[in-house]
Amino acid sequence: MKKFKCSLVLLLTISLLILSISSIAIAGGDDQLVFAMVARDISDPFHAIVADGAQSECDKLGVKFILKDSGNDLMTQLNIVDTLISMGVDGVAINAVDGAGVIPAINALDKAGIPVVGFDTLPDGGKFVACVGVDNVDISHSAGKALIRGLKEKYGEVPEGVVLDIMGSVAMQIGRERRDGFNKALAEYPQLEIAEAQGMWNPDDAYKVTSDLMTKYGKQVIGMYTAAGCMAPGIASAIKSAGYDMKDIVFTSIGPFAIDLQLIDEGKEYSSVVVPSLAQGELSMKLLYYAVNNMMDKMPKIGELMVEEGEFWSPAKVVEFLGSPRVNVNIESLCPQDVPTDAPRLLGTLINKKQEEMKK
Repeated sequence: MKKFKCSLVLLLTISLLILSISSIAIAGGDDQLVFAMVARDISDPFHAIVADGAQSECDKLGVKFILKDSGNDLMTQLNIVDTLISMGVDGVAINAVDGAGVIPAINALDKAGIPVVGFDTLPDGGKFVACVGVDNVDISHSAGKALIRGLKEKYGEVPEGVVLDIMGSVAMQIGRERRDGFNKALAEYPQLEIAEAQGMWNPDDAYKVTSDLMTKYGKQVIGMYTAAGCMAPGIASAIKSAGYDMKDIVFTSIGPFAIDLQLIDEGKEYSSVVVPSLAQGELSMKLLYYAVNNMMDKMPKIGELMVEEGEFWSPAKVVEFLGSPRVNVNIESLCPQDVPTDAPRLLGTLINKKQEEMKK
């Protein structure tokens, strides 16, 4: 019995040692830093390109990069964070599935001493070293102003009519902000009726709600806006199925996704507000690197501009968010009015390139 107990203790000791070594190996092991990105939904091309930017920046910095996909599910995201804490990663960049629901995960990372950078859709609370994103009210306001310009170009004035707003999800802060900024841009034109519905950030739901709105309003629709170009395939299909031509509707979006570039070239989309995608991944990893290495002189300062010559996102405004600096990447450009549809760092161009590489 003594021999059995000794053997059991030895076996347990060896097992724990193996688990410890495995955990170290997973997390990088030696002095190499390990950063993890917790994506909201990597099946969305935007998030895939953001992850490419993060991977590229980690390669430059000599940091091991781990990508985890939440599949747009809160519980999955919370479980991923638990796993990353157990692994002992050095930093985490997170794109919140649910702003309020993810707060316990942010608090758990802070308790474990792991610095966090929020990006894209940000949590409603928690402690961060910094955040990266866009001013979603401003970006949707720009799309609204572009739509007004398009209506004036088409009609010589802003006529009476219906404008469709195909939103994302208003359960998310980004969805509400991209609705509010657009509504603000159209507020001074009472002759425009805004008909809105949630496309839930995917083409299938966007198709359904656009079909319903076209059935209701038909020829009264003179303008249309969507909070993200990822919904544009469904919108375009719905317009066609309803028997209407997108060339007769002034359409603006945020992206531009690959479908936006195609629709612009076909004369079916007036403009798309340019959102730097690679930059959000690159900056997230860079800010984690500054934090982990105590390079606070490099960290962006609230109230200032973050500037890097030649960068697509520069200059970026730095504002306060939950007591930490939030880098709002530049979103002043419109495609094709300011940026041509074949610009190499456009989201849609990068998506097309990625798809071509996957075919090889």
